[in-house]
Amino acid sequence: MEIWKESQIKQLTFTTRVETAYPILLTFANNLGFRFCGISIASPDRNILPKPLRINNYPLAWNQQYEEERHWEFDPVVDHCFRSMLPITWSEELFSKTPQLWASLKEQGLEHGWSQSFHHEESGLCSILSLARPTAPSVRSNCTSILATCSMSPAI
Repeated sequence: MEIWKESQIKQLTFTTRVETAYPILLTFANNLGFRFCGISIASPDRNILPKPLRINNYPLAWNQQYEEERHWEFDPVVDHCFRSMLPITWSEELFSKTPQLWASLKEQGLEHGWSQSFHHEESGLCSILSLARPTAPSVRSNCTSILATCSMSPAI
């Protein structure tokens, strides 16, 4: 593993506060070639958590639209992540039932992305890590790099 990856993973491993962890994660995402990084915590049971908690560096206009139009209720990435912990690459096919959502993502430079969920069985919560960028220099090869990096650290 490259030294910068190992160093940033160690920093994340020892971080206990979101305010400290998110900037490290954003730098890590940037070093992998992604401009945007988001973390959300959601629940398929709206009684547990009515709407997702989100931390990201997405464009302000996108975040406002996502909240105002309640996109989490029909976002195919969120739906996939509730059902599976397998990573998913964002694509026009994935958003085929929500073409307006796909068009909005593209407008905001969030067209090429990748998401991975982690399920906490006891609470029923689902954490989702999403990385995105406006251009597509081999998202799939980055997915392999991301998964290999994450699998090297049992703490992530």
